[in-house]
Amino acid sequence: MARRDRGRPVVEDDWFRVRWIADPDLSSEGRRVAYEVAYLDRDADRIGYQVHWREVDGAAGGCLTAPGTADRAPRWAPDGPRVAVLSDESAGWRTRIVDVETGRAHAAAQVAGSVQSVDWAPDGRRLVAVVREPDAGAVEDLPYEVESLRYRVDALGVRPRQARLGVWVQEAEAEGRSLCLTDDPWEEWAAGWSPQGDRIAFLSCRREDREWSARTGLWVMAPDGSRRRRLVPEAGPIRALAWSPDGRQIAYLGHRHGDTQGENTELWVVDSGGGPARRVSDVDRSLGLVVRGEDERGFGPPDLAWTADGRSIVVACADGGTSQVEAFDLDGRHVVLVGGSRACLAFGVARSADGVAFVASDPGDPGELSIVRGDGPAERRMTNLNDRWLAELDLARPVPLRHVSGDGFEVDGWLTLPPTESPGAAPARRHATPLVLEVHGGPHYPVGLRFAIEVQRLAGRGYAVLTGNPRGSQGYGARFATAIRGDWGGGDFRDLMGLVDAALEHEAIDPGRLAMMGESYGGYATTWAIGHTDRFRAAVTENGLSDLLAAYAGPGGPGWWRSEMGGTPWTRPRAYVDRSPIRYAGRIRTPLLILHAELDQNCPTAQSDELFTALRELGREVSYVRIPGEGHLVNLFGRPSRRAARRAIIDGWLDHHLRDGGRS
Repeated sequence: MARRDRGRPVVEDDWFRVRWIADPDLSSEGRRVAYEVAYLDRDADRIGYQVHWREVDGAAGGCLTAPGTADRAPRWAPDGPRVAVLSDESAGWRTRIVDVETGRAHAAAQVAGSVQSVDWAPDGRRLVAVVREPDAGAVEDLPYEVESLRYRVDALGVRPRQARLGVWVQEAEAEGRSLCLTDDPWEEWAAGWSPQGDRIAFLSCRREDREWSARTGLWVMAPDGSRRRRLVPEAGPIRALAWSPDGRQIAYLGHRHGDTQGENTELWVVDSGGGPARRVSDVDRSLGLVVRGEDERGFGPPDLAWTADGRSIVVACADGGTSQVEAFDLDGRHVVLVGGSRACLAFGVARSADGVAFVASDPGDPGELSIVRGDGPAERRMTNLNDRWLAELDLARPVPLRHVSGDGFEVDGWLTLPPTESPGAAPARRHATPLVLEVHGGPHYPVGLRFAIEVQRLAGRGYAVLTGNPRGSQGYGARFATAIRGDWGGGDFRDLMGLVDAALEHEAIDPGRLAMMGESYGGYATTWAIGHTDRFRAAVTENGLSDLLAAYAGPGGPGWWRSEMGGTPWTRPRAYVDRSPIRYAGRIRTPLLILHAELDQNCPTAQSDELFTALRELGREVSYVRIPGEGHLVNLFGRPSRRAARRAIIDGWLDHHLRDGGRS
């Protein structure tokens, strides 16, 4: 088949064509669905957000967002055609109420800060909102006292006092009243109104070590903020909560392993009147987790909902390189509602009817909105936002790989070949294709069978791209996810090299033209690798870590690093030193491109400063590029212009070393 019959490869401009659907919400009776659409706005140089809606029967629908504005996170009122959305204004996100039948819109009662989420009261007259208080602003030129370990805020910089999250009740009318329910010095979030309207459930940490611990408690209070009661103590993190339809129980996602990383998040139920919580799930997977990718879907709080009959709780689950939607009954039995070789990224459940709206992506589709009934029969697709664009493309299809480690772990990977070399294409020349190993961050986030436009773009430029889930990745059970503890750069490095060996069995790959790249933990893994092997002709580390002793003081927090390293720098100093890539800088011979966002507070720029200084002093080939005005997740949330510049720099580095000669 001629290339022109196969479509064209993905190119840089396609970043402005793709649409990412997220956050579906079904109306109470299941007749309407609203959802968020994100895209890159070239003219405004920002991420654009719109809210769309449709009748489930297809009779009507439309976009609720006016040109030049941004809306997201739709939530249907319990009693009619109104939907609450979060609208971007100069002072932050504000709650706006839109009537989809009349088109009329107005602001809800004002709150002091930026609204992060809302949930309607059953009376349809009020909402409970989680609000981030106004930013205190950058530090001025006078001395200041740091009040918390969380004084560095990603993408913003130093803030002596971090803006807190609090719970507000706001009336749905603009002239209505609003009331802050959260008192200093506490933070409260994930607020949800009970079906009877008499209580609000929320999450909070009241421990002395709350500034660095992720342990969370589940609380209830009256709508005026009185009668606070803690139902679940702070035994570990809690990520989401949901009231049962009768208001007698609250489901939540969490675990009881303190600040330990990589543990399975489990499904629990507690009586809303008090009593011990009961674990519902008994599966060796982390619930509420979805396969991560190159857009922001999956990075927020997980979806969690009861079915309308109160018999089951619906939750997402990452399983290998896929993520699915499952329904658990209160005895722990569970069925898959949305499965297959794909990644379900978001869902919503009707409160008074049988129905689940969801968004699922696969390697050939960014994801459209679909509806499925609770018993899981035929799915019905509701949108086609990306179909016309996808019809132009010749997409590469990933080839699954598996490496079995020396200690018995099965490690999944996916090799995405250039479109002309993908399955079904004409045979390529032997050993003609350079390979780029791309390592995910986390280290506990999994990747897998989800649309990856940047992987497709690199494949379209003639590179084979290898991705995978080394030990530490979730979706393969707790033993696999926690095997990295105290062993960064050990088994995970061997897993990655095993995946490279598996990829080299494909005859199209040139074993002499290999590169490695990654962001965050992936940057750490890259720098570690080139200090322990010379098999790569080039490498790219972005927003990575090189000095774990210094990283202990970062926003990840002492609890996080104690878990990952098995202790503190003063109780296990050798673990931090020996697992730091900077210790092996003298061994590095691979040309290295270092990228770092200047407002990155998760992995501060000092990490790259150290590495660059060492390699320059050693006379190695190194390039250091800093990206102004961006935080740690510049690849997800950065300005489109800066993201494009970043990609061009990486392209130039790879082309020079893998195509234009590089080292001999």
